[in-house]
Amino acid sequence: MPNKPLKELLLELEQELLRLGYSKGSMTFYRRRWAQILQFAEEQGKVCYTEQVGIDFLEDRFRIFKKDFDKTLSQKDTQELRIIRMIGDFQLHHTILRRYYKHRKLLTDPYYLDISAHFKKYCEGRDYSPVTVGHSIIER
Repeated sequence: MPNKPLKELLLELEQELLRLGYSKGSMTFYRRRWAQILQFAEEQGKVCYTEQVGIDFLEDRFRIFKKDFDKTLSQKDTQELRIIRMIGDFQLHHTILRRYYKHRKLLTDPYYLDISAHFKKYCEGRDYSPVTVGHSIIER
């Protein structure tokens, strides 16, 4: 199945972020960056999004190079990388795969909070790494 044109893909991604309740500030940031990516792709003669278009954009506009992706990046550079990965993930899976909940409490029911706490103790008892435990447990 061929990829959708980038402009259409970004419109669908925008609708999904709005559906998920992304804040006005976040949406303003994403829209600005998407406009820059779209302009860059058009300058390169690219209609559809590919990972390479995203990488080329980061290298050209932000001097963030592919060879450095696996190194520790600054928070700003990490955010730029997340943007191109979000577009790629959405293109492949038609959903947002990475979602950060800073202020939203996900679990509120005491029953599920108790299950989560027991699962955390189980994981820690199995000597799972703190990072693994942190990614596996919903405590908020």
